[in-house]
Amino acid sequence: MNYMTSRELKNIARDKMLGQYGTAIGAFMFMRLALLITLGACSSVFAEHRILMIIASTFVLLLEGIFIYGELSIYLKISVGDRPEVMDVVSGFRTSSLKAIGARMVHLIILFGCFYAWVAVGMLTSEMDKSISGSINLMSLCVFSALGIFLMLTYSQIMYFLQDFSTISVKEACKRSRELMRGNKLSLLFICIGFIPIYFIGVISFMVGFYFIHPYVKMTLTEFYLDRVRCGKTSENV
Repeated sequence: MNYMTSRELKNIARDKMLGQYGTAIGAFMFMRLALLITLGACSSVFAEHRILMIIASTFVLLLEGIFIYGELSIYLKISVGDRPEVMDVVSGFRTSSLKAIGARMVHLIILFGCFYAWVAVGMLTSEMDKSISGSINLMSLCVFSALGIFLMLTYSQIMYFLQDFSTISVKEACKRSRELMRGNKLSLLFICIGFIPIYFIGVISFMVGFYFIHPYVKMTLTEFYLDRVRCGKTSENV
């Protein structure tokens, strides 16, 4: 299979984003502002109720999944030459909110599951000798971090499949993501690692550069998905 290299994907993403940054940045800013306002409202109402605040925060995280689903439609449109709009970011609320929430739940279960498993190990070893418990905690941190990364890479394409194939279920999207990422996990991991330096630039630019970096990264990841899907279809036809 002739997969595109990381450099090729990034070059394509950079070229396709020319003239599209205004829409992409506008959509991203609208999404972050809407989530910030929602979280702020929840904090003001439930600030003194810890359990209710946790529930409200979880709601905001799930709500973010609908925005992420809509945001992907912008980059998929750009990739095929269609004209995106800023308000495409809320398209998930009109069409596939439950599926987007389901996909978001998969990712949150992986993240929080691995985190709390590590915390549980720390609690179980808290009564042990400090040197032993420290070693166990460090080892468990490495294990659960590696497991989390592996699972996140495995199911990284769920949202793309749900956006690209509107009739499939979250379960089917999970299956397709597993199949697509078989043999492609390291490639995606290296692409993500390669973005660390430019994210650092975004941070030292007082987050201003981040608004230009985010669309470029999202477009590159979209091209990764499309390239792997195209190659998969080609191999099936051979």
